[in-house]
Amino acid sequence: MSPERPLTDSGTERQTEPDHPRLAEEVPATMPTPNHFWRMMTDPGFPSPASNPAPFTVTAEAFLGLTSQVQALAGMVQTIIS
Repeated sequence: MSPERPLTDSGTERQTEPDHPRLAEEVPATMPTPNHFWRMMTDPGFPSPASNPAPFTVTAEAFLGLTSQVQALAGMVQTIIS
């Protein structure tokens, strides 16, 4: 068995800053504007979905599952509104 850790402070210096990164320093201050998205969609150098050789397929089971989720959400919204 390993010895238990003492409950008292061992005198080691504790870290005063949080372990997690500060998002405010990493995320750019400006958000993309609607014009940015419009330029992205109208840029001739941007590949269109039609140029994607992989077909986009959805199984019937996934479609029906999504349909039932949408119906449930619509019912919740209708309950909130009324």
